[in-house]
Amino acid sequence: GSTDAVLGDPAIRSKVVDNIVKLVTEKQYDGANIDFELLPPNQRDNLTAFMAELYPKMRGMNKTLIISVFPQVDVAEDVSGAYNYPELAKNTDYLQIMTYDYHWSTSPKPGPIAPIDWYEKNLKYAIEKCGGPHKVIIGLGAYGYDWVKGKDGETVTYVDSITRAEQNGAKIIYDETAQAPHFNYGNHEVWFENDKSTAVKLDIIAKYNPAGIALWRLGQEQPEIWPHINKKFPK
Repeated sequence: GSTDAVLGDPAIRSKVVDNIVKLVTEKQYDGANIDFELLPPNQRDNLTAFMAELYPKMRGMNKTLIISVFPQVDVAEDVSGAYNYPELAKNTDYLQIMTYDYHWSTSPKPGPIAPIDWYEKNLKYAIEKCGGPHKVIIGLGAYGYDWVKGKDGETVTYVDSITRAEQNGAKIIYDETAQAPHFNYGNHEVWFENDKSTAVKLDIIAKYNPAGIALWRLGQEQPEIWPHINKKFPK
């Protein structure tokens, strides 16, 4: 409800824009990341209007503006419909595509967080709709889910996943089609990301050369992904 008010009421929208600008100025931040999630599709024009009002002010202060958006290929309309990629691209420095949660905590069934074919399709789509790779930051998931039949999945880190597999004598299997590790124990099914699945995604990212990557989130990842990132994207 509060999100609807912030985006749907022009007066409140302007107030929020001014507050963001004030905060960025006072704190001397490099910029801001706007992340409205699970917006109903009827907020599409309001979200674009919000960014169109905020972006010139940020640009006038030489501050970076990023908007995080849901992927759009093979994603439900009620999740992705509020994000007008071409229009948002005109009103932000970068769109950060949240290319994860293909299977999520309340999915009808367990599965990979970001299967590689879906991942590449969404990267290509974003680049096409945003006017080029220079506008796109691509998301890298570093987490997983532990699903129990009949219950919501629990978010797990890489360390959680490995520990649970070892404690329960479960064999970790690597799905070559999805390019993702997974295992079962008892009535649990766990899918997560590791250095191998991340390296494959980094190869895809390198092929399309977007503006950057965004990891969700620090502390959940297998530490061994960093040499892969440093190798493929040297500073």
